[in-house]
Amino acid sequence: MRGERDLLAAMSMNMAADKLRQRRLLITTGVVLLLAACRGVPERDVDASSWLLERQQYFHEHEQWSSRGRMAISDGNKGLSVNFDLLHQASGYDLVLRTTGGRWVLTVAAGTAVLEGTRIERMQGSSAEPLVQAALGWPVPVSLLLDWLRALPGQPQARMQLANDGSLKWIRHQDWSVEYSRYELVDAETGSPRQVLMPTRLEASDGTYRIRTLISSWAL
Repeated sequence: MRGERDLLAAMSMNMAADKLRQRRLLITTGVVLLLAACRGVPERDVDASSWLLERQQYFHEHEQWSSRGRMAISDGNKGLSVNFDLLHQASGYDLVLRTTGGRWVLTVAAGTAVLEGTRIERMQGSSAEPLVQAALGWPVPVSLLLDWLRALPGQPQARMQLANDGSLKWIRHQDWSVEYSRYELVDAETGSPRQVLMPTRLEASDGTYRIRTLISSWAL
């Protein structure tokens, strides 16, 4: 009998120890989940107006910047892949477009757009969009793209929304809807400690055409 009582007492102690370990595990798991949730909270409360003012101010002071990437243009049935290099300066911008079928250079300055490249004669106009469409065979809203790349709405009447982390989530203006899905911090200047949050993945659609843009590099 005594042996049975000792065995029962030992089993009771083991069960109590198991419950204590389970309770500690639950508490530890809860703490880990709470810390993970806290890390997802933005470090500062940023509204759309402050985001817009900060970025407008930065690019007003830093008019020279460049980016490189790729655009995938589709109408739902067929598509085109275009590599691009964009250099923006105070006087205007240069946009180099490359596909498997050719290469084109668009230069826009002082209200004049000039395009030269594969299988076309030198073209000139007051707007970049018709020239790019003549070269690629696809519509690309080039002037809007300059703002999209910088995560700026461009037009005063545009609507915009921020994500939980304070970055720009989407833009709606004219017939276009632009969604941002990835950013990275980019060094603003050589030797400067400042960094700017820049898009590296965005998608624009006007209901007919869809333009997916991946930016591989920035220079600010």
